[in-house]
Amino acid sequence: MINGRVLRILALLVAAGGGGGSGAAAQARPGAAAELVTDALDLERDERYPEAAEGFRAALRVEPSNLSALLGLERVLKSSRQLPTIFPQLQRALSRDSRNPVLRAIELRVWTGIGNDDSVTASAERWIQTAPESPDPYHEWAGGLLAAGRLDDAQRVLGVATAKLGQPPMLPDLAQLAAGRGQWVEAARLWHTAVAGAEQLADLANENLTAVPEATRPQVLTLLSRTLPGAAARRMAADLELGWGHAPQAWALLEPAIPADRLQAEQVLQRFADRARLSRSRDSYRVRGVVLERLAGVLTGVASERARVDAARAYADAGDAVAAERMLTRLAADSARAPTGANSAMVLLIAMMADNGRVEEAEAQLREWSGRMNGEDAAQLRQRISWAWIVKGDFLTAKTVIADDSSIGSMAIRGWMALFTGDLKIATKNFRAAGPGAGTREQAVQRTQIAGLIQRIEPDSVPDFGRALLLLAQGDTTAALTQFATAAESLPPRGGRADVLFYAGQVAEAKGDHARAQPFLAGVLLADPQGAVAPVAEFHLAQSLFATGNAKESQDRLEHLILTYPQSALVPQARRMLDRVRGRTPG
Repeated sequence: MINGRVLRILALLVAAGGGGGSGAAAQARPGAAAELVTDALDLERDERYPEAAEGFRAALRVEPSNLSALLGLERVLKSSRQLPTIFPQLQRALSRDSRNPVLRAIELRVWTGIGNDDSVTASAERWIQTAPESPDPYHEWAGGLLAAGRLDDAQRVLGVATAKLGQPPMLPDLAQLAAGRGQWVEAARLWHTAVAGAEQLADLANENLTAVPEATRPQVLTLLSRTLPGAAARRMAADLELGWGHAPQAWALLEPAIPADRLQAEQVLQRFADRARLSRSRDSYRVRGVVLERLAGVLTGVASERARVDAARAYADAGDAVAAERMLTRLAADSARAPTGANSAMVLLIAMMADNGRVEEAEAQLREWSGRMNGEDAAQLRQRISWAWIVKGDFLTAKTVIADDSSIGSMAIRGWMALFTGDLKIATKNFRAAGPGAGTREQAVQRTQIAGLIQRIEPDSVPDFGRALLLLAQGDTTAALTQFATAAESLPPRGGRADVLFYAGQVAEAKGDHARAQPFLAGVLLADPQGAVAPVAEFHLAQSLFATGNAKESQDRLEHLILTYPQSALVPQARRMLDRVRGRTPG
């Protein structure tokens, strides 16, 4: 079946007079080539490369020098390993615009891709003849050789270029050549000179120098932070430290090298803050907060307020609630001047207060600000405050906070309240009403896991189980595990006891507490040795025993699992683990 986009290409060709002859372009209606390119790009995104190639060729029949079409044709032909077939379209375009550097670059890349050295040289020389003072032919020529690992050939090309044009325009290529040879200190020196002359090369320099081997990094940092003069070198060193995961050290290098010019300072700080976001360590979050706070002082108006809100989020992600609240309180206090920024700040501030247990303050602030928030933000904060009251054990206040809220988020909270009191029937009803869309993906997964567990518990009310889950939500794992053991004893062996014991074992395992996990997992096998959870529990028990050095016991458990539950999906994993365990077990 012919795809709709292909039919569209055919229709456009017909409308353009698409016989392919010399009159086609003259008869083409305005915009036909652009439409053909758009459809070809859609086909390329779908990885339908032959059809995309035909679409780009169709555009070139209408408009032979269309650069978007020619670049697209180069990409799809390279992806489908048919690059040499581009020459008819390329030569036609060059015959009309022989001095176009994009067309010359395509020609050189195509010959490089084919691997014909004589043709590569001839193509480069033709380009040089048309643009004798341009460094572009040498950039493209040397770049292809560097990519192919032909460092000596690249050096010869760069030697010719440097002799003719001087060193400055060739610095990025010379730096990459030095890096390719493992001469990292020299590469850093060349990149510094290049960046000092053109700040826009900083990202390319950083990308290249990030690959410096760990053993050589101190030398490169010494060169940039101490030996070479100027703030640009310090900023390069800061870039590298940040890329290597050392955010505090990076900021220590950057801070004294921030430009005095306000606009330049803004650009440097924003770039650093954006890059710090790529790393997800606490250190990088905190440094991002510091940088954004500094940026807020450089910016004005709404941009400054947005930077403060972002700084607060970064501090919160770093676990520094004091710094986050300092940013937000300052911003929220100025609501008359900046209501939008203040509202955003207050939403985050109230959420932080609730999460940190300062629920009374959070509720008071929500009462004051809810009229200035959108309905969704206010509803989510009510749910967050309600949850905070639940964690404190005040279910009555928690219910009051969401009394008028019938959203799926509030249904999920009502489900947890019922569960914490041990009412499994009401909890199940509310969890079903909330569905998978309430809260975050992690919260939805947790609800689904708990809902599956309580369905396997026979009694409709198990207060001890509810208290165990509440203790877990409050962060008291030790007390929760004790309560889970009590709850399991109150349940029938095949009516929830094995499942609750297994869940408790998983909780202990997640905390790395093998000593507490193992009795729970062993208890599953005693409670219901033929139940569905038994082989899973035994496999977890074997893993836990092995992790604590009990290889012989682990081996016994694995052998028992394989023999007792031969139909279990875990048997292949158990066999592989058994081979590992036997390697650690004395013969």
